[in-house]
Amino acid sequence: VIIFNFFIFLRGTKDKAEFVKLTGQVVYYEKQYKDLPNRHFGKYRYLQLSNYNKTFDVFIGNESGDFKPSFEQLDLVHAGDTIDVYFDDSDEEKNEPVNRLIQYVDRGNVSLYIKGSKDIYFGMGIIIFCSLLIVVLVIVKRKGTIT
Repeated sequence: VIIFNFFIFLRGTKDKAEFVKLTGQVVYYEKQYKDLPNRHFGKYRYLQLSNYNKTFDVFIGNESGDFKPSFEQLDLVHAGDTIDVYFDDSDEEKNEPVNRLIQYVDRGNVSLYIKGSKDIYFGMGIIIFCSLLIVVLVIVKRKGTIT
């Protein structure tokens, strides 16, 4: 679990140039895609490019408690626009109908979306929790409380 979350933390700290960059024409941009979203309606956008076989699932929630993006103006995107999408292409996403690992969206030199720091907080939080749990288990084992 610690190693898995270390990779999530690293994804959150990557520079824009370290992600896969795809430039393409928008063929679909809506608030729904097939049966998605199945919760939190209005907090997602679905984006398809002409030269990519998957649809991007983008979380844009900005209410209190949401892991909101750092910057978001995706509703300025229209079908026919040419945009640059920066995303992670991981093995876990290969069998999914959508790609949820979008990090940045640019139109020309103008940023339209910058993902928030959820990966950093989530990854570091789980790493700290698991590390503390290991320390507690070692202490309890040494005291003989567990065998």
